[in-house]
Amino acid sequence: MIRTLHWLLLAAANGLLISGFFFSGKLLELPMAFLPVPIYALGVLRWKWGWLRTLGFCLLVVMLLFGNWRGVQPIWLLLSLTAGLLAYDLDHARRRWALFSHWPKRAEMERRYLQRMFLVGMVGVGLGAAALNITLQFTLTTAIILGFLAVLGLSRAVAYLRRESD
Repeated sequence: MIRTLHWLLLAAANGLLISGFFFSGKLLELPMAFLPVPIYALGVLRWKWGWLRTLGFCLLVVMLLFGNWRGVQPIWLLLSLTAGLLAYDLDHARRRWALFSHWPKRAEMERRYLQRMFLVGMVGVGLGAAALNITLQFTLTTAIILGFLAVLGLSRAVAYLRRESD
């Protein structure tokens, strides 16, 4: 199931990127949108070529940045990035789990991981969609304080998740 979900997320990342270019009318740039995922998929199929997965994911991010620069609708880019991040994270987890020879509660651990991943993906899409639709103006001081609070909150959330996973 994990492997199937990984391939579905990878296909969704590429499909959403291609759809974004297509529905935004960027047909000349459309062939370049097919480039990142075959490289990533080759890295997945060749177990020892981990650098290809990272290269494919980086190319996906570069294509998303290029799409943003060319005027692709941002919601497509947000959804593609979220699916790509989830696929990359799931692949990393699969490879980490393959190092263990015996798991007493493997199914429960995978289920909990997928639940957390789904929650993080939905919150990320929700916050990203909200960020695309809200316009706020801050002074530099306010932006720095909010950035500091965001980093502090993120570090506390990561510390909490680490304590919970132990």
